[in-house]
Amino acid sequence: MEDDSHFADRLRAAVLAARETATSSVRAHNRLMDAVQLELDQLAGTEAGRDLLVSLATSDRDVDVRIASANAVMKWDPGIARTSLEDILRGAGAEIVRPMTMDVALKAPWGRPRDAALSLLNLNRRSSNEPEKPTARPGLSQPVPSSWLDAAERLYGLAMNGGLEHAFDLAEVDFSDACLALDAVGAADAATVFREAHELLQGHQHPQDLEELLSALDSRLADMAVMEFLEAANER
Repeated sequence: MEDDSHFADRLRAAVLAARETATSSVRAHNRLMDAVQLELDQLAGTEAGRDLLVSLATSDRDVDVRIASANAVMKWDPGIARTSLEDILRGAGAEIVRPMTMDVALKAPWGRPRDAALSLLNLNRRSSNEPEKPTARPGLSQPVPSSWLDAAERLYGLAMNGGLEHAFDLAEVDFSDACLALDAVGAADAATVFREAHELLQGHQHPQDLEELLSALDSRLADMAVMEFLEAANER
């Protein structure tokens, strides 16, 4: 690719802009994350761009750039992506397991290590073409499909990492299955939060106080021991 440094600097600038808004406005942050994704997609569209992303994922000075690049690289070379993300966790002294679990990921230090751990969790998600392995939860005679549990873990991780709107932007298709899983494992209150957030965000005309409503839902979700229910179901 001609002038790799130019494309690398564009990606770094997009990542920096998103990082600087992370604590000020979830909606603004999500819009800037879309700009980061656009840069990643453009690079991933060429062989030279993919080579550059591999380089950034393994050695860039900005850890956020490494994580973003690794998330792109995992689509065609999960081995390199895994090594990069595990190196970030190792450098932070965080626990590394294969496959990564939600419980371990959420124990990683807040910030970049947590982002890397959740990215590893995403890397380990089962392919949608893999046969279902139903998992039962305590008190239920009917098994909970593993795809539902995967959706719930992914959505919950995204919500804990960046808020419910962040989860909606990245995984709207998972909301239905995730809510079914949460209902099934006994976390109906969390399912209600996700359904309320989905109803707010899917409308064409958002209420003026949308950010306040979402913030309240984020706070409600943060106070719930959702992972205890999901981990118990996964152990069955």
